[in-house]
Amino acid sequence: MSRQNADNTTASRRAVPSTHRVTRSATVAAASNPNNSAQASTLAPIPSSSKDSKQPAAPASLRKVAKKSHNAASTSATLHPFHAPRPDFVFPAEIWAMILEFLYVKCGGKAVADVARLSPLVCYEAEAILYRSPTITTTDATKRFAKTIASCQRRALAVRTLVYQPYGHHAPDAHRQAFRTILQHSPRLSGLNTNITPVVHDQGKAVLELFRGLHLRLKRIGRVPFLLSEGAAEVLRTLKDLEELCVHGDGTPEDTIVSIQQLGLPRLRILEADATILQLSMHAPLGNLTHLFITTPCDQASLTRYCTVFGRRLVSLRVRRELGDYSGRMYPTRALPWARMRSLKYLQIEDIGRSVLYLAAEEARFESPHPPVLETLLWTPAWTRGTMRAVNASADGDSEGQRRVDVRRFAKRVLQTWPTLKLVVYGWRLSEGYQCWISPKGRGKECAATPEQLNAGAWARVSE
Repeated sequence: MSRQNADNTTASRRAVPSTHRVTRSATVAAASNPNNSAQASTLAPIPSSSKDSKQPAAPASLRKVAKKSHNAASTSATLHPFHAPRPDFVFPAEIWAMILEFLYVKCGGKAVADVARLSPLVCYEAEAILYRSPTITTTDATKRFAKTIASCQRRALAVRTLVYQPYGHHAPDAHRQAFRTILQHSPRLSGLNTNITPVVHDQGKAVLELFRGLHLRLKRIGRVPFLLSEGAAEVLRTLKDLEELCVHGDGTPEDTIVSIQQLGLPRLRILEADATILQLSMHAPLGNLTHLFITTPCDQASLTRYCTVFGRRLVSLRVRRELGDYSGRMYPTRALPWARMRSLKYLQIEDIGRSVLYLAAEEARFESPHPPVLETLLWTPAWTRGTMRAVNASADGDSEGQRRVDVRRFAKRVLQTWPTLKLVVYGWRLSEGYQCWISPKGRGKECAATPEQLNAGAWARVSE
């Protein structure tokens, strides 16, 4: 029986095409020289067939490419387990980068880390993805990451943004030293995000202390609210490349707060600020400001003043309207200085108040003046939330069904009458949202809004 198996094995080896009979020394020599990737691919070709020899007219999808490479490598390994072509000989680095990006989006970082074990070339491309935006939440993780990038320049150059937790560490001094090491060894670091919210007074102070004395090229500090005191301004003035900033001044005497202009940030484009900071900064417009989020609920008069001063170059605007007790639907078509806001493409309005009276015969002038190039409108009416704090549920003629009819009517009319408007998203209840648009046949369409559309930071990601 063993003699018959040996004969079958010998016959199968003779059936292998001659193009795959590559010596082990030639394969090892090609692998040891990274500059000869083209030559290496000729030394260890993929098994060819009549089906594989046909070139497609258009590039295949990443799934097909990855599946084809896996099948080719598996076939070669079955035929010659010692002479199988390495994966980085099958595809160039650019193709592997596309495959790994697709895998990262679909399956997460663990799947990319598993693929990284295939070869050094694949490992380098995987590290560029895995080290691009790491999340550091504990002191031990911060120390390990600092040691890693301090000893490997390639990994340090891959770091672009950090997701960081500045509070709750058991060894604050060791954590601070490790994090400053990360900042010093990440020359391409451009963004810093945290998971803190502005509920503790001046909680961004600890983050600013990490920057003191360092020469950083940060462009974005997201979700970190800074109390704009003189001490904070001293550190922020050193970040000349900063483009995005979140500041507040609530609960602090105005004589201790610095205005936005005094920071001297020439590239500042995206600003999240409360009414206190904006009131101190109204003496001069911010020349490069294109994205603005006013965190404080404002009445109509205050919104008009802010839009007049800061609205000249705004591309994206997010505001909160303070309505108090009001009657009717309070559609977001009330007059604002739209003539000055000729670049506004994205407008998000969140209403705060309580509807006390429903007006059945209310006339809404949807054709009223509006931003001339507006493309996206996000509106969260107070009366669509359905809570007792937002609407008088017992008002005569008002009901949940009538509210849905009215908000849909508004969305359809503005889409038809505002020539540049492409999308309307309205809030419903506490966390739901619906998007409305006009089909090519002129019919109004509606479906559930996507998480990206309802994301709290969508206003800051609008392209100019």
